[in-house]
Amino acid sequence: MMRAIAALGLILLLAACSGVRISDNVLRSDLPAAQLTAVEARSFATADKTAVIRAVAATMLEAGFVLDRVDPDGKLWGSAETDVFSFKVVATVVPRGAGTTVVRFVTDKGQGRDIIEVDDPKFYEDKFFKPLAENLRLPAGPAT
Repeated sequence: MMRAIAALGLILLLAACSGVRISDNVLRSDLPAAQLTAVEARSFATADKTAVIRAVAATMLEAGFVLDRVDPDGKLWGSAETDVFSFKVVATVVPRGAGTTVVRFVTDKGQGRDIIEVDDPKFYEDKFFKPLAENLRLPAGPAT
């Protein structure tokens, strides 16, 4: 009897683990990591992290994203729905050195379980970094 219960438990455990993991369906960018970071990140000449977090939140809202969560340490999660895709974004605000703050904005789009990381430089520039620079009233520089 104990063997039957143990075998049933093992079968249930294996069945639960046999599902498709989300990482199996995620298609990442073909860009090298350094090039992708250059597309997704910019630096701003300010040490005011709070002002940058607020500007990032405002820029995300203006771009049509819903703020799903904001971490006061500088991480913001958002999402948006279109007729074709769902978008998930994560913005990270990190102070770098004296008087510089780096913002990284990572966007995934998908439909169902197929998720693709957006790596189009024009998308990031037009939809996020240019409006963010306008909101901050500071030029965006390359993240180093």
